[in-house]
Amino acid sequence: MKIILIGLFFLACQVKAQIDYKHVGLFTKHLNETGFATDATNYLNGLKINQYNQTKLDSHNLQLAYAYFYKKDFETSSRLVSELKIQNQNTYLLNGICLLNAKLYKEGIDKLVKCEEGNQLGQLALYGSRVLMNSEIDSLMVVSINYPYHVKGITQALGMLSSRKSKSPVIAALMSAFIPGSGKIYGGKIGEGVAAFASVGVLAGATLEQYFKGGLKNPQLYLIGIPALIFYGGNIYGSYFSVKVANYEFNETIHNEVLFNINIPFTKYLSGK
Repeated sequence: MKIILIGLFFLACQVKAQIDYKHVGLFTKHLNETGFATDATNYLNGLKINQYNQTKLDSHNLQLAYAYFYKKDFETSSRLVSELKIQNQNTYLLNGICLLNAKLYKEGIDKLVKCEEGNQLGQLALYGSRVLMNSEIDSLMVVSINYPYHVKGITQALGMLSSRKSKSPVIAALMSAFIPGSGKIYGGKIGEGVAAFASVGVLAGATLEQYFKGGLKNPQLYLIGIPALIFYGGNIYGSYFSVKVANYEFNETIHNEVLFNINIPFTKYLSGK
């Protein structure tokens, strides 16, 4: 009889622990969905997990990975998911999407291809990742995805990517070296290009005028010529930098558009909507 009572006591303790941890999951889920992901990570990191078995430890780390995802700490979330002993469709999906958000596109694809073909979110994320990598798209896969609004958003990003010709910062710099301001016009900054052409042209003209008046012995030549050289050099560097920034901004626009159309349905999936 004593052995039976002891067994029932331990069984009751295990059930209570499971219920308690279920409450932990619900509590952190609520924190994540209401904008308190930092509090969720702090709470989970503060739990004493040294007595957890492997299953419970994996469950805890998965909850922590979700919290870091909501916190937008995607690399930490991906690391936690990768350390789980048991991997499944949900962990591959979370890990792949975290890696895409962290701009580790190739690594993200490697995780997402492990999702089954019937996993619609996995297929949506895989479509987005191929757009970000500018790789070949399987049109049959796209048609089969049951997220028409988000597929349309990613497809629009693909259209922007396809219609834009890549521009080189080096070419922009060389153009402005020959014709001041032309590199900025090449980069799409027409107003800045015209302003650069006018300012360098005026200073160059004034420098020549002083040279013809007194030659190299004319102090006015250096007072105007040195600023002219500075403006000329700045015009070359500015053209290089403006095209580089334009390329970065365009890539960020594509990245944000694609990830918006992946993250929104994924967060809805996590919240059960």
